Amino acid sequence: MTNRNSIQSRFHAMVGAVGVVLLVISSATAFGADSPGRFSQVHAASTIRESRSLLNDLLASLREPSDLRRTHATIAELAELSGDFQDAQRHYRLAFDAHDQESGSSLLLRSAHLRFELGDLGGAREEADRVAAMGSPADIVIKARLLSVRIDIAEGDSSSASRRLQSVPISAAGPPSVLFEVYDLARQLDNADLASRSQQLLATHHPNSVEYALVRVDRGAADRRVERMPTPAHMLVSIPYGPLPEISPGPATPARAESAVPAPATTPAASATPAPSTAPSADALLAVGIQAGSFRDAENAAFMARDIRSAGFPAEVRERGGENGSTFVVIVPVPEGTTREAAIRTQIGLKDAGFEGFLLFQ
Repeated sequence: MTNRNSIQSRFHAMVGAVGVVLLVISSATAFGADSPGRFSQVHAASTIRESRSLLNDLLASLREPSDLRRTHATIAELAELSGDFQDAQRHYRLAFDAHDQESGSSLLLRSAHLRFELGDLGGAREEADRVAAMGSPADIVIKARLLSVRIDIAEGDSSSASRRLQSVPISAAGPPSVLFEVYDLARQLDNADLASRSQQLLATHHPNSVEYALVRVDRGAADRRVERMPTPAHMLVSIPYGPLPEISPGPATPARAESAVPAPATTPAASATPAPSTAPSADALLAVGIQAGSFRDAENAAFMARDIRSAGFPAEVRERGGENGSTFVVIVPVPEGTTREAAIRTQIGLKDAGFEGFLLFQ
């Protein structure tokens, strides 16, 4: 499966990055006689869990603040990749605290984002405000302010969220991820003008970005767009999926000469009421989710779920037992009562974001 190969490639690239970190550290730090063995063990690690364990053991021998920051940050990235967000948040914060804090704003922001995902709104706000107060880099400060808007929304304070979002500067020079986040927040807060402005900036300056692809499949935005030629995937939405109409009978075929003798008259029986069809029409089917992947390894399933969530869709991993052991299925759930047509729109959005999937029905 392509997605699984992508996840494995990311892990091997990450192990390579770990090796680079260790080589940089080794140029300024003495590990003792067993350092070559530690390098080979990290490179030979077959799982993220094993790499994290080796790097945690390595921390005890480090003294330089810059080395501690690099190692904590690497452990945090590995933990986040494996779905262990609590440990990832802890190591991002340790990486920030380990060295010059003025240069570590991105690490503190990642810690704040994970606190928000874990439900620690107070801790997330404190760290986001601290990043915003640093004043630079500008893109990190803007992302911190947008996180504060999300915290306001989560706390039910829509008026503060609207004021804060309105004060965030956006421009064509900004990264598409920021423009998309502004668009998403503006839609949540019913700020049609700001949503339209961020959408237009994406369309004009980042037409090939993933973020603009997500905006295009958003139903509210798509209703206001006129496409020159709809893609085949979008055309599927308009295809009726109801039962085929009944075919009207054609003209009767003339009887052959030998069958011209009329049959004896019979008393017509009372017309029976046809039994209602028990098979549901395609329109009546209710979707329960979209299956995006199936894996033997729970970590690979967690990586895919994380990537799907990063693209703006909900995702969860479900374990299924079988004769040959457990498999871990990645499901994009849909709200209860979702019709087939609505589920297809979500499926199209997933495809545009780079994820294939098939519909699951009740």
